[in-house]
Amino acid sequence: GRFTVEINYSDPQDVIVTIYASDGKKIQVMSGKGQSNYRFEGQMETSGHYLIDIISASERKQLKMVVNN
Repeated sequence: GRFTVEINYSDPQDVIVTIYASDGKKIQVMSGKGQSNYRFEGQMETSGHYLIDIISASERKQLKMVVNN
C-alpha cells in the first residue's frame, strides 16, 4: 500500500502526480515544485492495475503499475 514516485529534472518545475484505478477513478493527487519524491501511503490496498500520470511544464508521462496483495 505504500510506494514512492521519484522525479528528476535539471531545473525545478511544477509537477502534478495523479494515481488512477483501472476504472478511471482518481485515487490521489500530489503536487509540488522542485520536489523529487512523492510518497503515497496506504492508497494501493486493492490488487489490480493503476495508472500514474505525471505532468510538468516540459512533459507528460503515464506509467502503469500492477499491485499484487
